[in-house]
Amino acid sequence: MEPAAEGYVPLSSRSTWAQRALLAVAALNCAAAVSAYFAYRLYQDSLVTQDELDATDIREGLIALLAFVALVVAAVFFIRWIHRAYRNLPSLGARLRFEGWWAIGGWFIPIWGLFRPKQIANDIWRKSDPSTEPDEASDHVPALFQWWWAFFLVGTFLENAGLRADLNANDLEAYSNLAVLDMVTDSIDAVGAVLAVLVVRRATARMEARAARLRAEPVASA
Repeated sequence: MEPAAEGYVPLSSRSTWAQRALLAVAALNCAAAVSAYFAYRLYQDSLVTQDELDATDIREGLIALLAFVALVVAAVFFIRWIHRAYRNLPSLGARLRFEGWWAIGGWFIPIWGLFRPKQIANDIWRKSDPSTEPDEASDHVPALFQWWWAFFLVGTFLENAGLRADLNANDLEAYSNLAVLDMVTDSIDAVGAVLAVLVVRRATARMEARAARLRAEPVASA
């Protein structure tokens, strides 16, 4: 194991970009929820013209495209952050429970993706406690982490349901139901993105504090 804090890579840059990208996702999801609301209102009208339907379809498609691009960018930045944070643990005197590649691959492997990234995030929090000694870990994980993961899983499930519903929608009633589902999904995704920002911010501050403490200890001893 590496000496404490030796080889530690600061997370400030990765954390900043991850937070910015996640906030962009949250903003676009809010815009998508508002757009879905107006679409729902349109589908409730007794008389809807084809031009109105076409304009709504274009608006919904554009916002969905922007939200998807933002999500991909945010996923890249978030995974870069969590991978580096996990790989930093040995330099803070902690032992890795899983191989480092799980911090990336765990998101993409079926079934494992439902729980392995959350285990990685838990370990980052537990093993970066600035108040514990090297190779010790805290048992507590904040409720924030549980809520973040719950919103992520529920949002993912609803997005998949929405894609299936969109393929089968062929009348105003179906599109109206789809708009309601989109409003719920986009709102959950927006909250989930904000919670992810808080996870990144708090975990980064905790890890940086532990690194600072371990770097200061040899100086104090000398």
